[in-house]
This record gives sequence, structure tokens and C-alpha cells, in this order.
Amino acid sequence: MSKSQEIAFEIPSKTFILGEYLAINGTASLLLTTEPSFFVRATDDSLYGFHPDSPAGKHRASLKLNDIGFSFFDPHKGRGGFGRSTAEYLAVELYNLVAKKEFQNPEEYLLSNLEEFVTTYQQTAAGEYKPSGADLVAQVCGGLCWYDGMNYMAESLSWPFPGYEILVFHTGKKLETHEHLKELKNLKLQQLIPILLAGRTSLDQMNLKVFCESINYYYDVLNELGLSDQSVFDSVMKLRESELVLAAKGCGAMGMDTVIVVTQNSDSEKVKELAFQEDFQFISSTESLHSGSCVRREM
Repeated sequence: MSKSQEIAFEIPSKTFILGEYLAINGTASLLLTTEPSFFVRATDDSLYGFHPDSPAGKHRASLKLNDIGFSFFDPHKGRGGFGRSTAEYLAVELYNLVAKKEFQNPEEYLLSNLEEFVTTYQQTAAGEYKPSGADLVAQVCGGLCWYDGMNYMAESLSWPFPGYEILVFHTGKKLETHEHLKELKNLKLQQLIPILLAGRTSLDQMNLKVFCESINYYYDVLNELGLSDQSVFDSVMKLRESELVLAAKGCGAMGMDTVIVVTQNSDSEKVKELAFQEDFQFISSTESLHSGSCVRREM
């Protein structure tokens, strides 16, 4: 078996908790990384690969890896919202570090060189807008990831609220983020910054009330700015009517693909039933926090 066939990568799903749109300007963001994971296996069959115009396809070509194939498993089956595009790019980068440069701990290297890692991705993926790279960093960092895009610093946080959890749902909708962001010009987002910072501080202080208020308020302001899908927003408002729901928010571009709900562990099954009534599918939760991308040679 060749060296390439011995290398596979596990990369977690990501969900924005706070920081959508602000992240584009380099402001910090808070993301959740969970199972189910994307799995990518390097193979000698170069027909396995990524679209040549995708960030992963461009990166593969720039690193002269077109003779290496990448067999990709998406547990979400292309539904969007969980970071497939950045997982593809990260798989190419990890292969380059492990197989060509023989790094023993590529994740540690990337986290120690975030500025180079993120700026290279931004240059590769850039079209009419520059992506934040926050989702890419979170998939390496793992856990509840706080990413400061101005200073290129990432921190993996533990979930500080025992007895409570964040539930992640897919809405069944899909928005092409790259296309959407092309339409955004001169957004005035300053009012979101103190909400984001309050949410971050609440984790250090283990203040569940402020954390939930921050999630709700951030989403409400996005809606006021016209940055939320109306049908998803209406469903989220229905969920908030339940006393079991401490916070609820659409996540990502236009809050369209995914929805998060904060609730007590003991109420999670009832909340899942409420979400099902809105045609939301349960995907994961903070009970399935992921430690970040990793190399798996045994596959």
C-alpha cells in the first residue's frame, strides 16, 4: 500500500454561534465544532478530487498535488452549513504537511502559524470578497472555538454550563455563502460587536443568562439589518415561545442553513420535537464536541 493510501483525515462539522458577518471584517467569532465529521482519504487514484475552481482544487494545484486523489465523505450529503468547503481545503493542507513535509503534528503547526494559514486560504478562496477563514480555523482548533481574526489567535474553550446544551439543527434550506457575500456592501455592523463580546465574557464568567441573551439579541439585530431568512426567523420565534427554549438563533449566512437552541439536557428531547414541527432536523449538540481535525493513518 502506498504512502498516500495510508493517510486519512477526520475534520469536524462547524456551526457559528456568534460572529457571522463580523468575521468578514476580521472581528472575532465563536464557533462550535461537533460530530458528525467529514472524512477524507488520500488515494493514488487522481480522479478523486475537488472542483478545480474550488479553494481546495486551487490549493491542490498550487501545491502540485494533482497526482494525489482525495476521496471525500460528507455526512451531511451536501446540505450546507457545516463547513464542507473548508474541510476540503483543510484536507489538502494537512496532506501537504504530513506526506510532503513530514510534520508529526500538523494541527499544532497550523495553530502556531495562523496568519500564514489564514491569509493563504483567503488568497486562494478570494473572489469579489475575502472570506474570514474563521470556519477553517475552528475545524483545526476544535471545541467551542473563539477566533480573533485581527490578531490571528484561536482558543478552544470547554462548555462551561453543565446540565445545559446547545442543540444544532439543519433547516433543510441551503444558501450559497460565496454568492450571498458578493451582494454585501458597506454593511454597518458596529452594534453587533458589544453583543459578541458580552457572549464571550459570559463563558468566562459561567453566566448562562447573559450567554443566552447574547445569542438571542445577536440574531434579532441581524434580522433588523435584513440579514436573516424570514421563514427561518419566524420558526425560530415560535421555538422561543416555549419555556424550554432558553435561546434560539439561525446561524451562518442569512441564518438559513442551521439553527441552534440552548436548553436543559433534561428538556432536549422535547425541544427536538418542537424543532421537528418546524421541519428542522437534529444534527448534533455540545454533547458531541469535537477536539479538532486529526490524521488517521489506520484507514
